[in-house]
Amino acid sequence: MINVQEIQQKLNIAFNLAKKGGYEVNFSDGTKEKYPRVTTICGYLSSASALDNWKKKMIREAIESRMAAPDLFMNTPEGISSFAKDVTEAASAYTEAAAEFGTAMHKYIEHFLLTGERLSVEEVGYTGTYSDISQIIKSVDIFLDKFGFGTDKVVVIKPECFLFSKKYGYAGNCDLICYNVTKNAIYIFDWKSSNALRSSYKAQVAAYRQAFEELTGLSIAGAFLVRFKKEGDGYEMCYLMPTQLDDAFQAFLNALAIYKFDKTDKVDLM
Repeated sequence: MINVQEIQQKLNIAFNLAKKGGYEVNFSDGTKEKYPRVTTICGYLSSASALDNWKKKMIREAIESRMAAPDLFMNTPEGISSFAKDVTEAASAYTEAAAEFGTAMHKYIEHFLLTGERLSVEEVGYTGTYSDISQIIKSVDIFLDKFGFGTDKVVVIKPECFLFSKKYGYAGNCDLICYNVTKNAIYIFDWKSSNALRSSYKAQVAAYRQAFEELTGLSIAGAFLVRFKKEGDGYEMCYLMPTQLDDAFQAFLNALAIYKFDKTDKVDLM
């Protein structure tokens, strides 16, 4: 049996959001260190085709909206400029709506993990139009019940757990660290509301695992990536064993190297 309070104390890390992105960790000796976000680093592993498809969708919708008023379309410099603005604003609005929806889903899960109580749709407070929050809550509830959350079988160590690796130089927020009493094992969970489970997510939880083990000296038995469905009840899940997390962490380190290279000073060749 593990000492949950001892682990929580080790994970009680003082940090701030850095002004230009990333995190700033405050150490007990008074020093500070800035680290890039895990999700930013994993962005270097994302599929370019997925991003291209999303861009095409934004452009198509902007064109369709303009076709309703063809005289204002792209027959003047002003029209072209306005069209470009529409595409940019549509992309920004879509990104913000998706983020707001994901935040609401995380709020529902975190509240249940901490209190054992389920928020109503009204209490979640999501008023956006990205997707139906009540539908994804149903999917979340199915998962929580099936995996024994809210029972004595699963002990929540820390939801929304901030982790960092001083050895490799990165930081991020893991959705959940928990202890399975029956298996006497610690697991990582990460929640997704995206349309698919992407390979870059594996590198993400592998980075969290490395940081957790580095900070606590304890081993992670495995990691779960869980995508809750927005249409239809249920969820999609990917489980990663330690050996798979080892491979995924190598991919993360490759992305970290590219990130660092990308952030180096540009050389003027002229």
